[in-house]
Amino acid sequence: AAVGKVAEEAPKLFAHCRLYFNGRVDGSGGLSSFSLGKLARLHGAELASRFTKGRTTHVICTRLSVSKERAALHDGTSRGAVGLYFVRPEWITQSIAARRRLS
Repeated sequence: AAVGKVAEEAPKLFAHCRLYFNGRVDGSGGLSSFSLGKLARLHGAELASRFTKGRTTHVICTRLSVSKERAALHDGTSRGAVGLYFVRPEWITQSIAARRRLS
């Protein structure tokens, strides 16, 4: 019952966000991608098990390979592209601490 109450009280900072974890999440305060995903879901995020163009809103990563960086730049400039953000894992915990989604 206590867990349900915490979930109800958590602000939905990440409502309308669909997060995809790309590889390792080094430097995230010791939290694994599983733990970060759990935190994000608690605060309203939806998690994607794989990257989907047009549906994924945020890619959580510490580094991108050159090929993924090129693909992201190409997809982000194509006609009708939906805003796609590449953020570090700390973005999740810092947004929660600030009680608002940071840019």
